[in-house]
Amino acid sequence: MTREELYRQARKRVKKKRSFRGHFTTFAVMSVFLFVLNMVTSPEYLWFLWAVGGWAISIIFHYFDAYGYPGQRDETEEIEREMVRLEDRELTARRLQSESRLDDDILDLDEPTRARERRIELDDRDFV
Repeated sequence: MTREELYRQARKRVKKKRSFRGHFTTFAVMSVFLFVLNMVTSPEYLWFLWAVGGWAISIIFHYFDAYGYPGQRDETEEIEREMVRLEDRELTARRLQSESRLDDDILDLDEPTRARERRIELDDRDFV
């Protein structure tokens, strides 16, 4: 996924979460209002429970839509974690490849041959 696609997906999730918070706030305020109205008009029958109960069911479904179901892993977070892992692997492979190129540049394969040609004589001082 490109950064732009991730941005669009993140923006969509933020909108869903904001929408849920607004819906829940409206639900809480209206539930209190309906309770007070019920107590003022007909306290012997608690009709507000029907309205609040039905609305609560829609709130629950809206919550699941915005935040996911309990115990369910978010696919987006898993994708992002996997992308980070793959990027780390790619960077490590590039770093190792560049280090091996540096080693090849530094390593002089003719060095043992040149050392034999020079016939270095060693003293006892050379062996510590």
